[in-house]
Amino acid sequence: MHGITLRQDMDDARHDERRNCIRRLFAVLTAQLEDAAMLAAQGQAKAVTFDTAADLAAQIHDIATEVTTIAEAIELLCKQT
Repeated sequence: MHGITLRQDMDDARHDERRNCIRRLFAVLTAQLEDAAMLAAQGQAKAVTFDTAADLAAQIHDIATEVTTIAEAIELLCKQT
């Protein structure tokens, strides 16, 4: 992980809150991955220019960075006891 920490420990008393947070993060993760898939599909078009392809790849890269951060946050929340 890249130094992600929680501001407050998620103990057993906050189990439901933690589960809801994890569920919401997975929803955000799903939306981000769907956006990346849409961009990748656009890049498969026969008429896509090199400039457009480069722009699409950059957008996918940005999404991938966000996805990594979200996935790390989920992992961290799952490890807290």
